[in-house]
Amino acid sequence: MTVFLDAPQRFDNLAAIARTLDAFGFGRCLVHDPFRLVRERYGKARRRVAVGVSGGAFDRVAFERVGLGALAEAPGRVVVAVPDDEATALPAFAFRPDDTLVFGSESQGVSDAARAHADAFVTVPQRGGESLNLGVAVAVVLYEAVRQHAAP
Repeated sequence: MTVFLDAPQRFDNLAAIARTLDAFGFGRCLVHDPFRLVRERYGKARRRVAVGVSGGAFDRVAFERVGLGALAEAPGRVVVAVPDDEATALPAFAFRPDDTLVFGSESQGVSDAARAHADAFVTVPQRGGESLNLGVAVAVVLYEAVRQHAAP
């Protein structure tokens, strides 16, 4: 299973996602990164956020900058997480070990270009309020995928 982030905008969410990925055994994450959050080196302020928010996991997860074309090359299904009532509710969705899970940016969601590669859409059922924060959405969806024994 592969995790793909489509244009994340907040570095603190990237650090939180690193902690989730590490906790569930994912050592790699693909990132379409037009905002250049993924770098070889970070300044002191970003390092403090990376270490503090991720609990050190930021250094254990390899964030790989890729283009959206990487979705076309995905070996299995491309499963896009969206806050949409038309998508399959997370508890009813059956994950596969070769799925690529796509999560969109905090403000824009998954881009139309990334959606065009989708084989399936999944949503986290909610009872109100705004959609989940990117870091929280990744954690909830990955928990369910791992729970279904679709190990990374």
